[in-house]
Amino acid sequence: MFGRIMAVVVAVIVLLTSVLSGLGLYTLTSRQTAIRQENLRAEAREIAYLASLYSGGSTYTLGTSLFSGSAQNTVALKHLRWKAAQVYDEYGAYIAIVDRSGQVMDNMAVTYEKNPDFAKTLNGKDIYEALLTIIGGDEISIRRQVDGDWYFTVGVPFVSGGLVRGAVFIQTPAQEIEVRAGTLLLPVLGVVLGFCILAGGALLLYLRRILHPISVLSGAAKAMSE
Repeated sequence: MFGRIMAVVVAVIVLLTSVLSGLGLYTLTSRQTAIRQENLRAEAREIAYLASLYSGGSTYTLGTSLFSGSAQNTVALKHLRWKAAQVYDEYGAYIAIVDRSGQVMDNMAVTYEKNPDFAKTLNGKDIYEALLTIIGGDEISIRRQVDGDWYFTVGVPFVSGGLVRGAVFIQTPAQEIEVRAGTLLLPVLGVVLGFCILAGGALLLYLRRILHPISVLSGAAKAMSE
């Protein structure tokens, strides 16, 4: 009898481990993805702030590349390029800064060099439409599919003198944002399995104590029958 009960308990432990692991993994993955996406938006806001410092009213000039040299060696521009390089290293993102006059600073050259497949997915029409929305004063945060692959896009307007002067556009492959399930699977399984083993052990001890009198009576009845 006890063997059968143990088999049932083991089956319950396996079932609980599977269900709780799946729920835990989904929750952790979703949470970490949301955190990284919000962090990317925060980075876009910081770049927007630096761009607003770099803007100089009628003399506003961005140059051509976030990572190339420039005659304009202002502290704001140096910090802007440093921040853009940091964001690229962390997210592998394409970054574009555009002002209302149409001047553009981006990292297309380094993006194409290091990740040409991603660079080829960048759609000029989609970027233009997103920039129009951002320059209109709205932030954007979009997850979209292109040719079967998922991408995240965030955009933030930058303001100077109380007016929207331009837009920061950032797009990155979704895998740079989404935490891969495999990296979380083992920790989740370990925690859930440990919990289930402890709970199962406690349950077995409890059942053994409850069933002990029954086992004794069963043994006595068997001895009497013999």
